[in-house]
Amino acid sequence: MDITSGNLANPKISSVRDTSTLFEVCVDSIESAVNAIKGGADRLELCSALLTGGLTPSTSLLREVKKIAENKPVFVMIRLRDGDYCYTDKEIEIMKMELIDLKSCGADGFVFGLLKQDGTIDAKGCSELLSMAFPLPCTFHKAFDVADVDIQTLVQLGFKRVLTSGKRKNITKGITEIKTLIAQSGGKIIILPGGGITKNNICTIVKETGAKEIHGSFSLAKHSDMLNKAVDFSSDFRQGGYFTRTVTSQELLGEAKLLVQKSINHSF
Repeated sequence: MDITSGNLANPKISSVRDTSTLFEVCVDSIESAVNAIKGGADRLELCSALLTGGLTPSTSLLREVKKIAENKPVFVMIRLRDGDYCYTDKEIEIMKMELIDLKSCGADGFVFGLLKQDGTIDAKGCSELLSMAFPLPCTFHKAFDVADVDIQTLVQLGFKRVLTSGKRKNITKGITEIKTLIAQSGGKIIILPGGGITKNNICTIVKETGAKEIHGSFSLAKHSDMLNKAVDFSSDFRQGGYFTRTVTSQELLGEAKLLVQKSINHSF
């Protein structure tokens, strides 16, 4: 989901906004949200703890992001914890409460996915969340990639989008599956490619799949300004430790948009 190469500092590319490909940018901080809007994001997906795949953000963060979003839609992730997507009844009840609170704070849409133990969709749990979110649009997130879920089931339930890397860890290896999903969708649900998108593969993904929307964090590593770094108690999963985090790059997003636009123009 991240673009992680290059040291880009050209301010002109950040203003590129004229593209037929919609860019949804996944952010987990106010800093990333500001950079995403400045870089030309068409929509934000707001979460917390992006390094875990994203969790439900706080209502306070949503309120602040809405203030700087310049009327761009802010879709909010509903995911109570990391790990799998099979939730207990109690966990689902908590997610319902989270959704209600975030809806009241101005969320423009929601992103979630619930599965059963056998890997099929939890239609009951999803339906309950969809009903509570109505009339706001909902995206079935990347639980799809580890599930036995038919695209038409998502359509029937009422999901408007599905986020997928084509059921592969490497999205470039999932291009064929994404193309198949777009064909199967019949325009009834938007297939949203995301997961492992980089400046080196974004044009190929857009061109070969025909996707009209794209999802990424477009982020770079940012080192801490803390002076006292004597001890780092971070877990192994956190690359760079507590003193490094990822932040959406305005310049990187702008360049990605420019590359896609040039690719589209060149194809005509």
